Amino acid sequence: MKKYIIVFILLLPFNVLAAGGYEKIHDLQATGQLPAKILKTDYYQIDPIVKSNGFLNIYTIKSDFGDYEVIGNLSLLVLLRELFALQELKNLSKTKVFAEAAANSATGSVEAMFHVATNPVETVKGIPGGVNRLFKRTKDTAGAVYDGGKDVTGEAAGYVTGSDDEKGAEGDNKNLGETAVDTTEKAADWYFGVTAGQRKWAKKLGVDPYTRNELLQNALREVSKIDRAGSFAVMLAPIPRIPGSNYVNLANDAIWNLSYEELLEQNVVKLTELGISEATIKDFLENQSFSPLMQTYLIAAVLQLENVKNRNILIELASTKDTEDFARFYLETVVLMTWFDSQKEKLSEINSFGELPYSIDKKNRLILILPVDYLFWTKELAGMAADMTSNVNKENKGEKDAIFLGDISSLSETGMKNLGWNVKDELNEKTKQFRDKYLGVIE
Repeated sequence: MKKYIIVFILLLPFNVLAAGGYEKIHDLQATGQLPAKILKTDYYQIDPIVKSNGFLNIYTIKSDFGDYEVIGNLSLLVLLRELFALQELKNLSKTKVFAEAAANSATGSVEAMFHVATNPVETVKGIPGGVNRLFKRTKDTAGAVYDGGKDVTGEAAGYVTGSDDEKGAEGDNKNLGETAVDTTEKAADWYFGVTAGQRKWAKKLGVDPYTRNELLQNALREVSKIDRAGSFAVMLAPIPRIPGSNYVNLANDAIWNLSYEELLEQNVVKLTELGISEATIKDFLENQSFSPLMQTYLIAAVLQLENVKNRNILIELASTKDTEDFARFYLETVVLMTWFDSQKEKLSEINSFGELPYSIDKKNRLILILPVDYLFWTKELAGMAADMTSNVNKENKGEKDAIFLGDISSLSETGMKNLGWNVKDELNEKTKQFRDKYLGVIE
């Protein structure tokens, strides 16, 4: 594996680092970052002051169900959907038909629906780390272009999407089965307790059935116990279907229809078909920064990048993400790679700088896609961007396009252009809709 030579910032040309100056991270206004319709409802309110870690926004939300702090616009949308789900269940719990069903239930109760356990499951807390998280160097692959592992570019078999009792033929493979069983030993035990009823209600409400929001998980558990007949009505969430994205459509079916053990086994099969090593499979599936739903979507995205060299690195890099917010940011990045490959220009290769993936398209252009919320051109970012640019230039002499989903400051745009990047503003509302449908995000 060829190693990059790390170019120290002090040796870089002064005009590259200093052109346009730097800026300090400062607070932002929620009104300038979010649509007005989601700032406040009857059951939650987003604080008007928005913090930042340099590329992701940090929001504080006060709600009838507790106070929250989330990192990133995408994580915020997920939380708001969870709060909506809690409100829907709260309204349902006040109806006469629900109260009667609860009274006749031997296991569920209205009182238990919104009770927080004494010993809650430990959540993967977001750490508002700075922009260095984007360029973090791993021990073995620091600054290097991925060049290892088996590359499988052919189309893999489809997902199993049957009932809880159905099994895929691949499950008969003894080695794969052993890997799945061994992997589950370190997985979150409570994933195995998520029932078909909980998955059904999560699907109705448009939330992750494996959410780490303890209050919502508890409410899903209790309502599924009471609603044995499946007769309660709520505002149903449309599960997105993406034309041409068969992998994610099939993954959606698997998430709702398969038990966690079956989903886990299926994901092991898919990762093995991709040529991912057993050690990396274990690291990825045991990484609780990604919920099983997020893992399944990421695998679907990698499968969709057919005929793209080194696509396996995307699973390897995912194994290192140590917080849920950064895992979600990374998943969004990979999903946008599938958007570029399917909507703009076919990709030919995936590489990385540290933990940051980028791609090369068929026209030999280097494509860097970053779903930032708001990017500040700090001295730290400028140095890291210069370091990355110097290194990738050694491998690729073509055009370099930097595509951002969110907003960037004028200094960030100038700084990237001074480093030789074409700053693209191609990620419009249609692209956001593609991302939201792919990841099941519902406003």
